[in-house]
Amino acid sequence: MDKHIFLEKIQVIDEELAKKEMPIHARAFHAFPLFTPDYNGPLLGYGIDYNSFGEYDGPNLLKKINSWYKQVYGVRFNAPTDRGKVPVTLKQEIYLIRIPLVYGAPKVDILPLVNGLTHAMTRSLSTPELDEIQQRFIEGYSLVYEFEDLFSQLDAEKRNGSPRKANPFLDSAIRDKDTAADCLEGAVDTNGAVFHSQQLAEKMLKAVLFHTAEMSEEAIRKKYNHRILDIYKDACIHANHVVQVNSEINNIAKYKMDIRYTSSVVEKSEAVKAYWSGLRIGGLCATVLSGQDRRIV
Repeated sequence: MDKHIFLEKIQVIDEELAKKEMPIHARAFHAFPLFTPDYNGPLLGYGIDYNSFGEYDGPNLLKKINSWYKQVYGVRFNAPTDRGKVPVTLKQEIYLIRIPLVYGAPKVDILPLVNGLTHAMTRSLSTPELDEIQQRFIEGYSLVYEFEDLFSQLDAEKRNGSPRKANPFLDSAIRDKDTAADCLEGAVDTNGAVFHSQQLAEKMLKAVLFHTAEMSEEAIRKKYNHRILDIYKDACIHANHVVQVNSEINNIAKYKMDIRYTSSVVEKSEAVKAYWSGLRIGGLCATVLSGQDRRIV
């Protein structure tokens, strides 16, 4: 394919997607398989060598499609492209940093991604506080994209005609990941954030057992219920490097399941710490499930 053929095809494909009332921000990913329905290689995963693909092949083609949509539709294409949000504490208050959808290894201006960070607040931040924002973004980006690597791998397997057995814990775990972050924004619900962070960790560990130990959903639920320490212990047997998150497990396991309904309010700092524990556990489990290298060490 050359530039002329690409431009002809993308016009036709975009018209097809428009007739199906596909939202503009979602069209790039739906356009890709229409360009190349037989492609079964990597698209967004970690460690892609873009130079090993032709200008209009594989992940380079996806970048071309994405660039075309940005050029043609401008801000209309920039709708909900964030892949997640992670918390940072500044002056005893919680701010959420958005993790954007990006391709390759771009330079990212981080401060505009911090929700609610005013110019006045930005000017008042100390060097350690600015460093904290950068560190939280870098770690959050790596962990969030470990989940993206997993779903990219699952999509590749599906396109290759060899999809794995659907994991009943994954979708619910992702909802908990996003809900935990939402609980830390606006009318902060620290107890809710802790609960959903714990649920993220629990469900991702159960997803590991479902995949590696070949246990059924019913058997996992019946054997463990919500005993996260027992789930973790057996997950370590079947995926021994899960032991890397031992301290995070101990932190998040200290909260009871009824944390959402207790009258005692969890401190903001504790809720943020619990969120990061859940995300770190979940990110590691995602790499176990994807088979990809860790983005964070």
